[in-house]
Amino acid sequence: MSLVKTKTVVHQGTANNVPKDRYTLGDSEMYFEIPKYLNSVEEIDATAVKRLFNNEKMTLEETEGKSLKVMFRTGTETKFCGFVTAGDASRELD
Repeated sequence: MSLVKTKTVVHQGTANNVPKDRYTLGDSEMYFEIPKYLNSVEEIDATAVKRLFNNEKMTLEETEGKSLKVMFRTGTETKFCGFVTAGDASRELD
């Protein structure tokens, strides 16, 4: 799977918005978005995202809304790693 890094700004009417890192998944119109707190801990690049999606411990799970949440199982817990969302806001992933 090829991943392409693009940055976009989410406008929610506040001055504290910062660009979010989004990675387009292959040739699809879906992208993976990393939560702000994870990217502040360490710089996550396209290679790290590709490793995550190729790891058998990673799962996609349903959540409220139109996205899927990306989860990673460690030895003792399951950690939230971000969301996969369709570029077309009218589409819901399941």
